[in-house]
Amino acid sequence: MNRSPEAAEALFVRILEINGESALALIERGFSSLEEIAYVPVGEFLALGVLGETQIQTVRARARKHLLSQELGDPDDSD
Repeated sequence: MNRSPEAAEALFVRILEINGESALALIERGFSSLEEIAYVPVGEFLALGVLGETQIQTVRARARKHLLSQELGDPDDSD
């Protein structure tokens, strides 16, 4: 699903629990969905220079958790 940069920023801030500056940096480097955040290889993520390895692992886990809850139909984790 393609989102406007503003919608992607708000989603990243809310779901990934990162600040707006980091969210914008991800968007500027081509990320537009939680799927991309969840499944891009760590090495590629590190090469972007936006987040450190621990932060990358954390945001990937949050993105995956959200995607899984959406797939399972969790009403408490709506998008």
